[in-house]
Order: sequence, then C-alpha cells, then structure tokens
Amino acid sequence: AIYVSMTRGDTQAHRLATAKVTTIVGTLILAFFALTGQFFFNFFGVSPVAFQIAGGILLFVIGFNMVFSKEPESAPTLEELQQGKGRKASDVAITPLATPLLSGPGAISGTIILKEQAQGFLQVASLYLAIALCMASTYLLFRVCNKSSDWLNPLVLKVANRIFGLVLAAMAAQFIITASKQLGILS
Repeated sequence: AIYVSMTRGDTQAHRLATAKVTTIVGTLILAFFALTGQFFFNFFGVSPVAFQIAGGILLFVIGFNMVFSKEPESAPTLEELQQGKGRKASDVAITPLATPLLSGPGAISGTIILKEQAQGFLQVASLYLAIALCMASTYLLFRVCNKSSDWLNPLVLKVANRIFGLVLAAMAAQFIITASKQLGILS
C-alpha cells in the first residue's frame, strides 16, 4: 500500500523503474552495513541508538503525512503529469522507500548484529544471500502491486494509505521507545 500510494499517478513503466531503484538501493544499503558493520557508526561517532531514534523520527514524519494524506514534496502536479514531466524514479525510490522503509534502522541494526555473530564464510555468505533474496522478493511484490493498483478502487487506496500511515507512525514510536529504554530513559 505504501509503494502504491507513493507512486500513485505514475505510469506503469515509471512505477517499475521506482521498484527497481528502490530494491537495488535497499540491497546496497544493507550490504554496505553488512560489510562495514559497527565501524561505520564508530567512524562518525554515532551510536546505533541515535541512528534508531533518527530513523524513528523520519518514519513518524512519513506516517504522519500518510495519515493526513499529504503528498510527498516530490509529488508531481497534475499539470506535470499531463505533460509527461513527472518526477524521476529516484524521487521516492531512495527516500522514503529504500530508506528508511526497506532498509531502515531495524534492518540495518539486524544486519550489523547478524554479521558480527556470523562465524565463517558460509554464515557471512548466507547473510548476503538473505539480503538479496529479501529484496528480490520485495521487487516481485512491487511488480504485483504495480499491476493490481490500476484496478483497485481509489477509496480503498486512500483507506489503506491512512491505515499503513498509522502503522508506520506506531513503528516509529516503537523505534524511539526501544532506543529510549536502551539509553535508560524509560524502564
């Protein structure tokens, strides 16, 4: 529903391009964190907890906008769509779809933890394979959504958009609550 609402009004080809960019970028982000692990956070002096809070805030803003039906700033105007001058596939593919939705704080933290726990080449290779399979499955799901979105009732899409916006806002709150507990702010 999130992918469909973010690409509403786009052509089939544009939606497929967005799905492709989203899953490739999501794969690269998770592979990057699997490769660099904790070193990335240490280099920039950022704790994983701070990263989790920042991701929670970003997710909350996206969820809030979905609940109150605000278009992303990069959404094309009706005139642009009619002239074929819509947005680029990367406009919503990178943010918010690839990150923080597909490869957000939870997925990145999980990837780092699994990489640090991996013992031997086979387990490390399995992690990279799992990332690739997860993103390939996501791409296939986006393709199915791409075909089905044309015949879905616009009212159903609006309701689903608001429900998933609420779910995203709740996930964001959970990210922040979990991080606050790790910092000892909440017990």
